[in-house]
Amino acid sequence: MRTVALVGRGRWGTNHLKVLQRLRSEGALNRLVVCDVDPDKLLDLEVDATYLSLADVLSNERLDAVAIVTPPDTHIELLETAIEHGLPVLVEKPLSNDDNAMRHVLAQLPDHAQMMVGYILRHHEGLKELRRRTLAGGFGDVQSVAYYRTTQREKPMHAEPINTLAVHGLDVVAWLFSEPLMSMETQHVSTTPVSATVDFQTTQSQEAKVHVAWASAEEVRTVTVAGTTARASFDFGTGVLEVQHSNGSNECATFESDPLHKEWEAFLHRSKAGSPFVYPSADALVDQATWIARYG
Repeated sequence: MRTVALVGRGRWGTNHLKVLQRLRSEGALNRLVVCDVDPDKLLDLEVDATYLSLADVLSNERLDAVAIVTPPDTHIELLETAIEHGLPVLVEKPLSNDDNAMRHVLAQLPDHAQMMVGYILRHHEGLKELRRRTLAGGFGDVQSVAYYRTTQREKPMHAEPINTLAVHGLDVVAWLFSEPLMSMETQHVSTTPVSATVDFQTTQSQEAKVHVAWASAEEVRTVTVAGTTARASFDFGTGVLEVQHSNGSNECATFESDPLHKEWEAFLHRSKAGSPFVYPSADALVDQATWIARYG
């Protein structure tokens, strides 16, 4: 991978920038350029070039990949521009807050498209282990999954609890159960300006809960899986996975994982392979967008 462009250098874009700088130092890419509409966000960056628009980047650089880390209402237009230029794209979630726009862009993707949407928890080694055990029957028959994410940070301007915070939990629930959200029964949805709680029941009568909040008293990042033979709690902040078995034995493992770094490694690896991909699948992306449009 020779040249990567990062579009958007806000709070989360800065995290992407740190990972890309590390990947450049590791030799995974040779040239790193950054684009943002705010020139103040481009000052004193340790990058190879800066630009004020993606059009300027495309006019001056020979790119190998683009990362779109901008507000959701800009994702579709920037994605379409990058795809038109035949570039692999890593775009932050949600792909769009507009269900119809998302459906349209996914339906119009060319056969050669390479696109990854930033559901970062799918790349956390600890959560991947939790899913592996869940699918392999490591907890017996799974009875429930619970996702909790609360943060002391104040709510960002224009952010919404379901579209911004809960989307990761919604994705984790569908991923762990291997069942679309729209196939589940949505039993309860409650929201405030800074929080959201959603309760599901799967087609197999399993329970799922997603709870998220800003301006909370504490930082919580947990996914819990309860089954007939074991119960597991994974803290995706600390990387600690604790498993309590019904026979009285306990396990504890720590997964040293920077999921954003792992996400970038996965994206670069898939891009270099050259085969088309959409990850998560278009069906999974449409499923979540449909659910949010109906209940969010």
